[in-house]
Amino acid sequence: MEAQDKSRGSDRLDGYVNLQTGQGIPGGPDKASNSVYIQEPLISWQELADRYLDPLTARIIDRLPDDATREEINIVGEDESGADLASVRSEFEDLDVRGNLGNAWRWARLFRGSILFMDVLGSGKMDEPLILANATQLRSLQVIEAEHILPTGFHNGLGSRSFARPEFYQVTIPHATGSAFKNIHRSRVIRFDGVKVPLSKMIENDGWGPSVVDRVNDAVSSLGDTMRNARSILHTISKEFLKIKGLNVKLCGTTQDITTVQAAISAVRNQMDNYHLGAIDMDDDLVERTRTVTGLDMLIDRFVDAVVRATDMPRTVLLGEQPGGLNASGDSEIRTWYDFVASQQPRVLTPAINRLLKVIFAIRANKGEVVPAEWTIEYAPLWQPSEQEVAATELVRAQTASILLADGIVSVPEIRTAMISRGVLPDDAGEEPPEEDDENEVEALKAQMKAMQAPSEASERPEA
Repeated sequence: MEAQDKSRGSDRLDGYVNLQTGQGIPGGPDKASNSVYIQEPLISWQELADRYLDPLTARIIDRLPDDATREEINIVGEDESGADLASVRSEFEDLDVRGNLGNAWRWARLFRGSILFMDVLGSGKMDEPLILANATQLRSLQVIEAEHILPTGFHNGLGSRSFARPEFYQVTIPHATGSAFKNIHRSRVIRFDGVKVPLSKMIENDGWGPSVVDRVNDAVSSLGDTMRNARSILHTISKEFLKIKGLNVKLCGTTQDITTVQAAISAVRNQMDNYHLGAIDMDDDLVERTRTVTGLDMLIDRFVDAVVRATDMPRTVLLGEQPGGLNASGDSEIRTWYDFVASQQPRVLTPAINRLLKVIFAIRANKGEVVPAEWTIEYAPLWQPSEQEVAATELVRAQTASILLADGIVSVPEIRTAMISRGVLPDDAGEEPPEEDDENEVEALKAQMKAMQAPSEASERPEA
């Protein structure tokens, strides 16, 4: 940034300048001042599919959507409408909602984006807005990768929710027997993006952002190159040298001399390979030289750290490693990862699930069924505590409840209800047995005791 210094009548540079080294002087010998960032071309569709076969790349792509959709998704009604939410969960299973959401998110991360197409019967034509007033059934959900989609007609209505979003998605159906192109209106799809980018970049890349693989490509490729080079070093870590007297003279001699040297070397090599024994002339010598690999593991570890930084995944999760050291555990890293996954669920999955629920509830309302006016989506916790952790937590809760009960802040029924809700007590623990049942049990017990005493009294009675 330049500013005019009027008091001196010359230009002033904002920053440190060194005329000797050229630091801070544009066009000078300072290498840093002439370095610029250049974006690499996006990876092709075919290469993205091929890279998915790499185990490390597949783990980077799969782990987040797999963990986010692993546990049950609960739908809780916020009102007392009496809507049958259990059947909604059953419909979710029939449509494989968790599997389709996971795949849509997965392929978006790999192929830059994807859409989840909702096949709704009775809702109008595919290239027209979704009409829920006449919808009769959500027949199926279909995941389509961005490779087969061309977003068109970007919306320019400033202030609208669909601003800067495509109005249509032109889908190319591979290996189609009929028409290979389908125009789908945006209201019939749920869009998933691999990496969020500004509008200019999205339009530049045919309506999609880059793949997650594009973002981590440099770090993952560098690690792969390093591992391959390390493997080649291990193959040549030990070399054997055959000292032949007068070798230089023979190599500069006749063809017969050179042939003789080559035959001698070949003979020694065959002997070592086949018999692990070599016979050489007394004037010759066979020496083994070993290359040092000190520091190679540390160098590889630096490239691994670069991949970890690029993916935002803990080392324990990304590589499946267990931390070293006494009493070391990866629980803290796994908990941190699960917290990150839990933060992504409402950002990525909740909007998609709400879209599906609006369609399902609209169809049910058309059939005269009761539907909730409001609902919430809850995700089952990913981290499952051990039995010791559960016992320690319940002990603290019991001590707290005992103090609150002694101070008269809570009552016994309230504590019992809380313990039932946590699963510590069975559901019927709060039910009081009927008084009539108690009286009947008491009378039956008295009769049994009287019958047991009768034989003993007869045996003690004196004979007549």
